[in-house]
Amino acid sequence: MKRYIPVLLGIPFVGLILASILVMNNAPGTDKSGAVILAWYNTHQHVTDVSALLGTIGIVFGIAFFALVVNRMRELSPGLAIAAFGGALVFAVGGALSYGVDFAYTDTPAHGGIASIMAPATAQMLNYVNSDLSYAFTCTGLGVFLLAAGIWLWMSGTGPLAYIWAILTIIVGLAAVSVFLGFIAFIGIGVWVLIMAIAMTIRPGKEDKPPVTVKDPVTDSWSAL
Repeated sequence: MKRYIPVLLGIPFVGLILASILVMNNAPGTDKSGAVILAWYNTHQHVTDVSALLGTIGIVFGIAFFALVVNRMRELSPGLAIAAFGGALVFAVGGALSYGVDFAYTDTPAHGGIASIMAPATAQMLNYVNSDLSYAFTCTGLGVFLLAAGIWLWMSGTGPLAYIWAILTIIVGLAAVSVFLGFIAFIGIGVWVLIMAIAMTIRPGKEDKPPVTVKDPVTDSWSAL
């Protein structure tokens, strides 16, 4: 059962984040006025809550999955592992910031909705935080994680396919760091997580393998290495 943990974490992570995005696919952008933003969230409170909840749970699965990858990286390069986990945490902070703003939009009185307690200018500022500030966090964190992971994959590569996979990982990481191509990284990380989850399940790391037992010729007893 232990060897299936990467799949059990990776697939829910991708599925929950994707579901969260699809639920909120028509949310107002930063080009909308405060009044339009207030009106939209006023009539989509339940949708917003569902999206934020799915995304928040997805982040939990994501951190756990990234921790597994980092643990594998630690076997070869502790330095890269530290960099990767730092990037994963920054990525998670960006997502949590975005979902936190969504919860703020729906934290309203029973009557009157969000428009009764929030000014249009405040709503517009929160929308910028939700879109731009969280985007910078997620792109930076994702870029650092993927660049570290790509270098690790190259160092541990044992054939052409492994090196190609490492190069693709680095390219997606560079796209994330560039910010302007961040959308490529957001698509790529979903595919990357699914492929890595399957690969880690098929090829367990040292920490996932059962201990090897050897017989001590002196005591004539079995012990685990």
